[in-house]
Amino acid sequence: MTRGAETAAFKIRAAVQKHSIVPKEWRVVETVVTPVLSVVRYANGIRLQIDGQRLEIVEECDLSFHGYTNDRLYNLAVSYVETLPHVPYSGLGINYTVSIINPDQPQQITSRFLKFGPWSEEFHMMPRFSASMQEAVLNLDVRSKYMLRKGNSEISVVVDCNLHYGERFDASSLCDKIRGWTNEKERIADALDLGDWK
Repeated sequence: MTRGAETAAFKIRAAVQKHSIVPKEWRVVETVVTPVLSVVRYANGIRLQIDGQRLEIVEECDLSFHGYTNDRLYNLAVSYVETLPHVPYSGLGINYTVSIINPDQPQQITSRFLKFGPWSEEFHMMPRFSASMQEAVLNLDVRSKYMLRKGNSEISVVVDCNLHYGERFDASSLCDKIRGWTNEKERIADALDLGDWK
């Protein structure tokens, strides 16, 4: 274990505990510290992760994309930034991974762009879409993957959605961007034909 990893893990736990960034009733179920990664995971599905110079706050859930309205992840991010306002924040990513069950997806995408032949089964297409959206860049990466749905593993179409702000922020501006997450979510929803995506 390196001093950097120890310091990163210490910063997460110390800031969270000392400043009550995370509600006291949240139960820690896992703490991982390696030379390159430090993670604190909670029983409610939220995890804090420091990877090099990047902080990630992640929530795993099995809700519809349109139906997700929980502020707790974003409130936690704002609380963290407000607690450590002098950190030089150099970017912000608002990310979602959405999926829909579709066992024929790899063949559907391949057949749209390739002629049928003995190679058809071997090719899988993973397109990426990118667009400038005012101050941010929206990236959509499409792939197929087995996803757990209510305990069952199902082949699904997965879209990794990343709305990336590359500029340097002061704490106040960063918190304003994070608080506007519902608007950013709708921008992503407008770009996708989501239907029953989760």
